Amino acid sequence: MTGPPPRTLLVGFHSDLNQSAVLLALDKLKEARTPAPFVALCSRSNFLGDRADVFLPDVRGFRDLDWEVSRRWPMPSATLWRSLQPAEAVAMKIMDRTWRVSRAGRGHETRKKTWLQWATYAYGFLAHHGIEKILHCNVPHFGFQYTLFCVARAMGIETRFLMQLQVRDTFILAETVEAPHLATARRLASTEPLPALTSRMEDELARRAGKARPFYMDNEGVPLLTRLHARQKRFFRGRIRSLPAALAYHAARRRRGIRPEKGRPYVYLPLHLQPEATTLPLGGVYQDQSIVIETLVRALPEGWLLVIKENPKQRFDKRQPHFYRSLSAHDSVRLVGRKEDSFALSLAAEAVATVTGTAGWEALCLGRHALLFGPGFYECAAGATRVRCLEDAREALDSIQRGVAETPTPESCRSLLAALQDVSYEGVCDSLYLRDSRTGKERSALACGEAVLAALTDGHAPRAACHA
Repeated sequence: MTGPPPRTLLVGFHSDLNQSAVLLALDKLKEARTPAPFVALCSRSNFLGDRADVFLPDVRGFRDLDWEVSRRWPMPSATLWRSLQPAEAVAMKIMDRTWRVSRAGRGHETRKKTWLQWATYAYGFLAHHGIEKILHCNVPHFGFQYTLFCVARAMGIETRFLMQLQVRDTFILAETVEAPHLATARRLASTEPLPALTSRMEDELARRAGKARPFYMDNEGVPLLTRLHARQKRFFRGRIRSLPAALAYHAARRRRGIRPEKGRPYVYLPLHLQPEATTLPLGGVYQDQSIVIETLVRALPEGWLLVIKENPKQRFDKRQPHFYRSLSAHDSVRLVGRKEDSFALSLAAEAVATVTGTAGWEALCLGRHALLFGPGFYECAAGATRVRCLEDAREALDSIQRGVAETPTPESCRSLLAALQDVSYEGVCDSLYLRDSRTGKERSALACGEAVLAALTDGHAPRAACHA
């Protein structure tokens, strides 16, 4: 590398693991005797101290970033505002993560004003400080972070984020929300021989072929205070607001809540927990799972069913009653109970549909087809179909019905993991996944440090990190 590192903004990095990774990367730059990088930090605390040239604190969820605080900085042009229009609705919807629809003063006009103020601030901040690169510690799925991400891309600033995958101890350095897994697809399509699988990837194949319960479905390893805090929120904040949706759900179960009739082929759709990054922003237009359901119902071959299961951890105050009412309107829908065995439902299905969920990857490992409505690391694997329109779903299900669709096999899943192994890092970048990690916190911090260093210097560390 010649010349000083680009002027970089780091966003997030709240956990001890993430912060250790950043400090390791900066120490390596110092050891290489490169000029000291310009580093701006947007986080809850300034863990970099005087190594941060600029610090933007997360004060009240960035709600204080109004017109006044950015008035001395450059203002977005009309051209830039037009380019940001597709992001506006997404950003306003993402505000659901912190602002409840039912709360007074958080309606459309308030969200619109917040979006305009945040986008103006983000543009002014980036332009004033001459930021050339941005690295997020996770998929940008909170309001201000997503706004910052979209404004930076509209300005032509290189923006990346760390992304934890459903494969144990595996994360990537991604560039776009729309297509974060291009590197995996390109590696799988390459003529270069694929590497032998490491023990980590062999274990992944073995556990997906069995009946493994996802770690996030229970509270094992979750600190007691965290569990108590979650319970008091559910009790005091969610009971009344959840009642209309709960009643609508149970009404839909009474009308459509039966198991699929024996002998009738079906597509299995386990619903995503919401709000989460797996649907918003990763799902794009399909973040609203009503569109997914409507698409599948219209695409079903004659005589087929759509079997839907609500996420066991989904809270009713995060769903609208009309969502469940729309389910009961379809004769071809079966809304099974939350406690039904998802593994058995997948195994008996002709295909498993999801936005970006683990259920699609598990389906491939079971030899079942997967329909993805969003970007998944396995979308380029044999047996997987990325659905972007009704015709995609119809063609996929028709080919499955006629027996001409490419069938996933253990060998095709092995090839996918080999490709992923070559373009990913071994470890955890999201500290929540330490509960399911065999790599551990210390080694994960080293791997995250390699990823941060690669983002700062345009390095190519994934293969070295994988095979270290």
